[in-house]
Amino acid sequence: MERSSERMLLRTMTQFTSPVLHSLLDTDAYKLHMQQAVFHRYGDVHVAAEFAAAETTCSASMPTRSASRWSPCAT
Repeated sequence: MERSSERMLLRTMTQFTSPVLHSLLDTDAYKLHMQQAVFHRYGDVHVAAEFAAAETTCSASMPTRSASRWSPCAT
């Protein structure tokens, strides 16, 4: 029983060698098109959005807004 599950896992891991997403632009294009469709369909609905960084470490390349000034790290 254990041997067959190992073979199935190995087959699954080697069967799909190409990534599903080839570029981060793929996801951005999808999000933009979906947002456009929602905007046109539900244009009179008021919403609030919030950005949550996936990483908790400080990154100078991704500034966050703190109080009244821009800073590389939220304090």
